[in-house]
Parts: sequence; C-alpha cells; structure tokens
Amino acid sequence: MKRIITAIIGLPIILGILLFLPSIYFGVLIGIAVLVMLNEYFRMLERNNIRPYHVLGYVLICFIMVIFYVHIESITVLFFVLPVTILLYSLIQKDEFDVILQRSSLTLFGILYIGGLSSYLIALRRFGDDKTGRELVFLLIGIIWLTDTGAYYVGSALGKRALSPKISPKKTVEGALGGIIFGILGGLLINALFHNFIPMVECALISLLISIIGQCGDLVESLIKRALKTKDAGAILPGHGGMMDRLDAVIFSAPFMYLYFYMKSIMQNGN
Repeated sequence: MKRIITAIIGLPIILGILLFLPSIYFGVLIGIAVLVMLNEYFRMLERNNIRPYHVLGYVLICFIMVIFYVHIESITVLFFVLPVTILLYSLIQKDEFDVILQRSSLTLFGILYIGGLSSYLIALRRFGDDKTGRELVFLLIGIIWLTDTGAYYVGSALGKRALSPKISPKKTVEGALGGIIFGILGGLLINALFHNFIPMVECALISLLISIIGQCGDLVESLIKRALKTKDAGAILPGHGGMMDRLDAVIFSAPFMYLYFYMKSIMQNGN
C-alpha cells in the first residue's frame, strides 16, 4: 500500500516538472535526487566503518551536474578533474595509506556511479529541441517503470527460476522476461501518445534495450548493497526504500539512451 501511495504522490510531481516546466527545473530535481543518493551511499559505507570524503564528494558531484547542464561537450574535463582532485585531497589526510586508498577510491566510485550516470538524464532532457528532450526522458522513465512493474507482478505470479541467486535471490527469469514484455509494450504506447516521434520498429528495439539495461542496473545496485551488507539504500520513499533503490535502473540506462540518439543524430547530420 505504501508503494502505491508514494507513486500516486510522486509521479504527478515528476511528470508535471518534466512536461510543463523548463529544463532547469528538471535539472534541479535531478540534482536533489543525486545528493540524496550520494548521502545514502555514504551512509552505507559508514555502516561498514568506511569514512568517505563527504564535503569533497558533494562538491564534485554538483560540479558534474553543472557541467552536464551547461555544456555536455565539456565532460572530458571530468576525466582529469575528478581523480586528480581526490588524489590531491588524499595527500593532506593523516590516515594510513591503505585507508586513504580505500576512502579515495570508494568516494570516487560513488561520485561517478551516482553523479556521472544521473547527469545523462539532464543531458537527455536537453537533447535536441525542448519537445524532443521531454519526450525522450518521458519514454525512458516510462519504459523503466513498466519494466519494473511487469517484472514484479509476473515474477510474483509465475517466477520459479532465479535470475541471479547470489546477487538478488528474489528476482526470477520469468519476472525479467515479463518486465521486458511490459517495457516494450509500454515504450510503444508512450511513443504512440507522442504521435510516433520514433519509428515503431526502432522504438520496440530501443524499449527492448533499455528494459534489459535497466534490469542490469537494478542488479548492479543490489550487488553494491550486498557488498556493503545493506538491504535498502535508505528509507526516504515509503514502500520503495531509498532514492537509489527507486532510481537505480533509470540512472543506469540513461547514458545508453542518450548515446543511442546522440550517435543517431551524428549519422543523420553526416548524411
């Protein structure tokens, strides 16, 4: 029941910001979600007696978000700024060398995993003209949401064979296949609502790809939680766990969605 209530309250807010407000508001929304997710990740580390670099992590992850919003073509600077900044910061730490390496590497991982992946949602929202950006983000979220819904209900009703017993024992092959079917049908339906702005066959293939990648993203987050001996990343969303638990598939699939349409635009302009 809590899952339903949270969805009823949250979805209209997200969709309203996405469909009716300028991209800056969507960027702020994603920025808030990213800071919450990074906090959840840091808390999981601390429960395992690992002390991440909090302030540095928040500053660098905000830097990533701004870069993606202002000028995504400048992201190459991140490959220099992020590791070098953290390594320089580690020089002034007084811990043992192995502890410094652990703190630095896990802080950097959280920044890249959460901030780097999530930033592609902002890039996708600003892709092409304003209308195209809205539709692409709506399509991505819709595919992932319907994949998650299909996997849950089909898995609950028909699930027998474990998909990845060591990482997530409750996920089943049948549930994953049900999620893919729901994701494809959902993608085609959303595309139809937007007057088929993507050719039908292409939309089906994109939906298939995003559905599979989204479920892989879910498993990746489960792997992180397993490694950190945590059941839920947080409890900010009643019935859903933490923000990471809710957005793991979305942020993992966003770069692939952006890359597909970015490469497509290059090939079209080249012709």
